[in-house]
Amino acid sequence: MSQPNYPRDRMLPTRLVRERYLIVDRTINRWIDRGILPEPLRINGLRYWRESDLAQREREGMSARNTGSLPAQPQGRQRR
Repeated sequence: MSQPNYPRDRMLPTRLVRERYLIVDRTINRWIDRGILPEPLRINGLRYWRESDLAQREREGMSARNTGSLPAQPQGRQRR
């Protein structure tokens, strides 16, 4: 008997989420706290996100550049 052919949902570790949105770990934590990113799954102490969950958030308007007051990339120190 053959197994059903379910679509596999790719699990993205923190590193790939950082690269996807060009952000750092602290920004990931802030986005989770503010509901911009969904809560990650924890497996052996590591955080993973379902790629489909991130894609759904993006379709709903979440993007690295559309997150309210959060910068997409760190803004270096400004000179006076």
